[in-house]
Amino acid sequence: MLFRSRLFAVGHADETESAALTQAAADPDGELMAVVRAARGKNVQAVTALGGPALVVVLRARRRRLGVLALGRAAGHPFQADEIDLLADLARRASFAVDNARLYSRQVELASTLQAGLRPPVLPKIDGFDLGSAYGAAQSAGLDVGGDFFDIYSGPRGWTVAIGDVCGKGAEAATVTGVARAVLRLLTGRGATLEELLLDLNRALRDTAASHPNGQGRFCTLAAASLARADDAEGEATVTLRLAGHPRPVLLRADGSTTLVGQTGTLLGVLDDDEVSFPPVTLRLCRGDSLVLYTDGVLEARRGRELFGEDRLMEAVAGCAGLSAQGVADRVLTTAQRFAGGNLRDDVALLVVRVPG
Repeated sequence: MLFRSRLFAVGHADETESAALTQAAADPDGELMAVVRAARGKNVQAVTALGGPALVVVLRARRRRLGVLALGRAAGHPFQADEIDLLADLARRASFAVDNARLYSRQVELASTLQAGLRPPVLPKIDGFDLGSAYGAAQSAGLDVGGDFFDIYSGPRGWTVAIGDVCGKGAEAATVTGVARAVLRLLTGRGATLEELLLDLNRALRDTAASHPNGQGRFCTLAAASLARADDAEGEATVTLRLAGHPRPVLLRADGSTTLVGQTGTLLGVLDDDEVSFPPVTLRLCRGDSLVLYTDGVLEARRGRELFGEDRLMEAVAGCAGLSAQGVADRVLTTAQRFAGGNLRDDVALLVVRVPG
């Protein structure tokens, strides 16, 4: 069966002959390419090419034809049986190596696409607020999609920001993340309160767990905040914050002082409605103040046995006084990455809401 062929690589034991061999191999109507096009079957074929003995074998893996490997010698030096067997084994190993690399490349692309879908492509413009975000993928995650996400929603009650973390990685975590984002967006658009958002999301995640083949779902932590610009000349803003098992955000004042804010409520997807609680906390943000929301990958950035932790986070945020929301997000992420030597062991997501000074 004929197939389209493209020269991939050429080598010669004598470097002075490499140019001539390359030219001969690249000729689409030449003798060597004719031998390559005629190759078929699973076994090594012994042929004559360019005046000498040659071995040709099709590279095949998982029922896919990946290419052809040809090995030649000068006239008068035929290949022995053990050499033919060796080439067959090398061809088999090379075929699976090439195919695995192809599959890995596709999986990386798929994982990257899924991961990008966990975050809004562009932050919206909200009158009276400055927004910033940053995301750092774990270096040891391989092809697994993390469960860290954030989003910003508009509804009849105004704007709501949310950042969450689904336990685990992989397709299941990505599925739960998709459910969480869809539920939050739908309910915000219908004018649900923060408490209603969290209660309904808790039910949705429990339902997802019930439909899991093994009866095991993924729990999720979430920080959600509603934004309201104050109607006064001071330019202040009111933020109502509810936490569902999520780390407490950092409030950065314009003077550089920092405070952990919020009351950590019940994580989502585990308990019944009458067992969960998401206490509200109302914050007053003045000009130049920022609210820094993050996932626990920041706190768990590791250097040896030492964690980044809350104290270093507070110190890093304090050093961001006067920066834009995007500047705060970028600096905190960079600080955590440097602490971990560029090797984050868990995904990191940051979302910053700032009242311009």
